[in-house]
Amino acid sequence: MNMKKQKTLQSYYGPLVGSAELNFSSAVAGSVNDFMLTYRAGKHGIDEAGAIKVLFRIASDIGAAQFSDPDKKNFVSVASSNKNSEFILFNSMSQKAGKQGVRPWSRGFSLQVSGDDLKEGDEVFINFTNFTMQTFTENDFEFHICVDPFATGKFVEIENQPKTTIVPAEPERLLILLPSSTTPGKSLNIFAKIEDKYGNVCTNFNGTVSISSRNYSLVINKDILLQAGAGVADAKILYEGIYTVSGSLEKIMAVSNPCICTTKNVPRYLWADLQGQSNETVGTNSAEDYFKFARGYGRLDIVSHQANDFQITNDFWTEINRLTKSYDRADHFVALPGYEWSGNSSLGGDHNVIFRREGHQIHRSSHALVNDLTDVETDAMTIVDLCDKIDNDNTVLLAHAGGRHANLEKHTSSTSPDLIEIHSDWGTFEWLLKDAFDKKMHIGISANSDGHKGTPGASYPGSMHFGSQGGLTCVRAESLDRDCVFDALKLRHTYGTTGARILLDVECVNNNGETLAVAGDIVAIPNNQAHLVVRTATTTPLERVEIYQKNKIIKTFYAENRLAEPGKLVKILYSGASEKGRSRSLKWEGMINMLNNSIEEIEKINFYSEFDEVKATDSKIFISGTTTGGCQGIIARLRNDVGSLKVAFNDREFVLDVEDITQELKTYDFGALDMKLEIYETLKSSDSCQGEYEVLLDEISGVETPYFVKIIQRDGHMAWSSPIYVSRI
Repeated sequence: MNMKKQKTLQSYYGPLVGSAELNFSSAVAGSVNDFMLTYRAGKHGIDEAGAIKVLFRIASDIGAAQFSDPDKKNFVSVASSNKNSEFILFNSMSQKAGKQGVRPWSRGFSLQVSGDDLKEGDEVFINFTNFTMQTFTENDFEFHICVDPFATGKFVEIENQPKTTIVPAEPERLLILLPSSTTPGKSLNIFAKIEDKYGNVCTNFNGTVSISSRNYSLVINKDILLQAGAGVADAKILYEGIYTVSGSLEKIMAVSNPCICTTKNVPRYLWADLQGQSNETVGTNSAEDYFKFARGYGRLDIVSHQANDFQITNDFWTEINRLTKSYDRADHFVALPGYEWSGNSSLGGDHNVIFRREGHQIHRSSHALVNDLTDVETDAMTIVDLCDKIDNDNTVLLAHAGGRHANLEKHTSSTSPDLIEIHSDWGTFEWLLKDAFDKKMHIGISANSDGHKGTPGASYPGSMHFGSQGGLTCVRAESLDRDCVFDALKLRHTYGTTGARILLDVECVNNNGETLAVAGDIVAIPNNQAHLVVRTATTTPLERVEIYQKNKIIKTFYAENRLAEPGKLVKILYSGASEKGRSRSLKWEGMINMLNNSIEEIEKINFYSEFDEVKATDSKIFISGTTTGGCQGIIARLRNDVGSLKVAFNDREFVLDVEDITQELKTYDFGALDMKLEIYETLKSSDSCQGEYEVLLDEISGVETPYFVKIIQRDGHMAWSSPIYVSRI
């Protein structure tokens, strides 16, 4: 039978509703520009009260259009070749103001035609003045144009959308990465890349990075030649120990992450980003680009692609499976297939579904953006439905708090995630760990990007939805192959960081020093005593190590403060969120007044957005900041150790004598969700990055109790171990 393909509103009218073009072909990330978008009306023109929409992706942090003040940033004005036509402009550039279009084209503005209608060939000139481009690079940045030619409220996309390319800004930051573990004499690669101030790889840059090490046991063959912003050098380490390398590119300096070299038969430190998206759903660039970046510029060992299930067509699900099979290569790179089950929080909330192998059925939370409903009966509406349908032995379930925050209350006693995500681009979510403990779940710790910028392993927040640098999961596995990695995930042999490649080893030992359990394990011991041993090497000076018994700190170890010169380094950090959901962003307004002393220097911690700023004189600091669960703040170097600080944040004031500020935290609770202000003395940037600690666990009973470790380093980065679940036989 000769079946004609059924026409749709889009397929029929798309070629008839006009065209659009931009007057520029590329722009620098984060730059401010003047440019014009020209729309030319199609065969039907646009009726009076019809409209044009100019839309951007939900993840884009392009400037928020405003129509009232030509002297301010992001001004948009409109003119037309039809002098009798006028336009009424409606704005919805902020996510909170509502969605202008169907996901992912949620941000943008509308132009409603008034006065005379537009005829075929009439042109509309949309002028963007002092307009800020998005801060992350994109191969095809699209101005998505939709038209309502008949004034019905039903919009049709034009056939060929105008696009431009977002390119990196000037080089500003050098990063050097070592593998986190190796053995003596084994060849390894030192990787270097150059980034702009937003974290984009400067792919248009070539140069030479000088590499050196203070330890002659680390043999480096040559300097690193950067091509397209990155490069590698061969090296090897001759003897056991913990090593770093230093690098310089003109005036830009960097120190690598630590690498442990050992002859012991211990699991490797393998770095993973277990969730992110590409432009087939709400992300940036293609899924193929996503895997290329993860393996190349992201320098990951393990990655998984996690698109929102309600936007995954069957063809795209086939493509995801093809890509993971293609990129997975034993002892080089592990690519795990999967998707994000995106049920509403009332039904369980976001959970990542990660498979051991390709070929699994996708069980969507809904078909909200999938038009083909032939397999709708395979959907899993609730998290319990999902757990009933998946093959548990070959599936890792990861609960997270991105958009639709995971609601662990919706799990039953027989269902549980394998891992929880404690940190991502969206912020820090220690409350999710508390929720898991309250439910008596056995969970491991993960941290990932949940990135929408197509940069797994190197995700930065920009200036819109996201509040933190993306996290990383360290998987402690015997080898870099799918089965070993997957088994380690199922065994909870993981820890999470806020993006720094911190080394962390936690184990429970008996009185003879024999290992009883490692992080993630469940162990029952024959008496009421054991020891928790912590070994760590950080990427900037180690400030402290916190040992937790469930939700309570039972011991804090402070690193030795070797500050010899006069004057204190005072750290002021604020953190927390307003709620668990998308509107978690908290605004902080503060002023620090220095009395009978002066401020010599200020370092900013976790300032990424153009909307957050620090201004200072020699006696005052003004702060305007934002947190989404994570921390932000400053380190102030004082001239000497006298005087006092008058600190005011969000309508609360505190006065502290400088001599009373020590490494022990002074914490002020501000309510909300983990909302607090912390003030304490920190370390020099050259202080030690290594430590080994031990604490006696002497209250072990028949009731199973989780113990975990949190690492805090000078620059604000943190790490969390998976819990060890301890009880007495």
